[in-house]
Amino acid sequence: MNEQHQYSKRSGIVNHFREWFYAKEVPYSLALARIFVPLAMLFAVIPRWPNVREMYSSDGAPAPFWENYGMTDFLPIFSPEIAMGLYTAMVFLCLAVCVGWKTRLSLVALSALVAYFGLLDALGTLTKYTIFACHTFVLLSFSECGSVWSVDAWIKKRKSGEPASLEAEVWPQRLIQLLVGFVYLGSAVTKTQTHGFFSGDQMFYWSLTNMNFHNPLGEWMTGFPASLVLFGYLAVIWEVLFLFLVWKDPARRILLAFGLLFHAMTFFMLGLLVFPLLFFAVYFVFLKESEAKRIGTFFQSLLPKSPQFAERISLAQITSWPAFGVVLLGMSLFSIAAERKMDVYSENGPNGRIVLQPLTQEAVAEITQDDRSMAVEDQLFSIDMGTTVAGGYVINPRNTFQTGETVFMQARLLHPHSDLWVEYTLRDSQNRVVAREGSIAPREELRVTFKVPISQDWPSGEYRLSVAVNTKPSLGRTIHIVNPSR
Repeated sequence: MNEQHQYSKRSGIVNHFREWFYAKEVPYSLALARIFVPLAMLFAVIPRWPNVREMYSSDGAPAPFWENYGMTDFLPIFSPEIAMGLYTAMVFLCLAVCVGWKTRLSLVALSALVAYFGLLDALGTLTKYTIFACHTFVLLSFSECGSVWSVDAWIKKRKSGEPASLEAEVWPQRLIQLLVGFVYLGSAVTKTQTHGFFSGDQMFYWSLTNMNFHNPLGEWMTGFPASLVLFGYLAVIWEVLFLFLVWKDPARRILLAFGLLFHAMTFFMLGLLVFPLLFFAVYFVFLKESEAKRIGTFFQSLLPKSPQFAERISLAQITSWPAFGVVLLGMSLFSIAAERKMDVYSENGPNGRIVLQPLTQEAVAEITQDDRSMAVEDQLFSIDMGTTVAGGYVINPRNTFQTGETVFMQARLLHPHSDLWVEYTLRDSQNRVVAREGSIAPREELRVTFKVPISQDWPSGEYRLSVAVNTKPSLGRTIHIVNPSR
């Protein structure tokens, strides 16, 4: 009886998995992903369009990924004309996938071209979003995402008079969902192994830069560094739980809502653009069939009605494979002609093709010298003062204090730095030293925190705090002390 019970239990699990993995639904969710994922990719593809010759052709300076593994001729590097034609074909295929024209072929070809151009430029084009988008296009090519809200579906309906059964197996959608979940899980594992993530230091310095695009909230958020620690922990918890809890409500709605907020903040805080747009688009695969249908119907209602002449256009004129090929070839040839007209290397200029000139010896010496170092006093980044510390940060920075309070003075250092001696000195309005303390800042630490008790003997007034690094004055700050008794 025990063996029979175990067999029945295993059979139930297998049947439940088959029902989940091979169930049939109308692919509204996949259709939405098919529409918006290539649009997100265009934000990365189009800005590189004018620089195809330099980045991807034999006439420029490509950085093939395969050369890192000692393979010199793994994939061909084409001439500028062919490279421009193929890149333009990728742009066209993004648009073709979006509108659902020859959907499956477009997805297969787009997957190949995204992978090719990504591998051809390991320095910039080959990114996390490039790899994720390529995998998504491959999985979409196995689906029936072109059977609804597409040119293909419109053509099929006009030919047959009424649409055929639209239901299809959902396993491609399940694979995309699993892909997203495993990406998050892998990201969480990476964060736990990254020095400086949970301390907030990595996010702090990243938020200060405009390494990607402009980050409107980045610098402002660094004024509240303890919040970066909190957000870091929340992000890792969410990424770990996503794969296991996203399948049922209400956890699905909560995780997706947090995901939308998380990716939006990566733009406002870190300046990421394509990556959040891509995940906004792929989140459609987590919608239920009814939810996706309502959203798609809403977007469809925003589109203008097709003019009457569109109904009279011959199907042979707009749906044939020759028409698809003519448009693709025409765009590619036009882009080749436009690129030649740009003449980025001045081949048609009066002085002939631009030739790289050797650098002067002075310029070479300046670039290659390695004896420059940051001044010790410049390794102090900022001073924060407050009465409460959480997550290793002062969370209530201010400049006015009362006697009897204990002030936490935190000196933040730039990374990397050597072992340093950090010392503060507090002077009253008559330049008398009222407090002084120093501490060693090991090379692995980016913050040094001192406790400064405000004595009852100190009169009200203005005080000057100065911080020195290795005895060299660095930063200072004026604070106000209020003593009710004096």
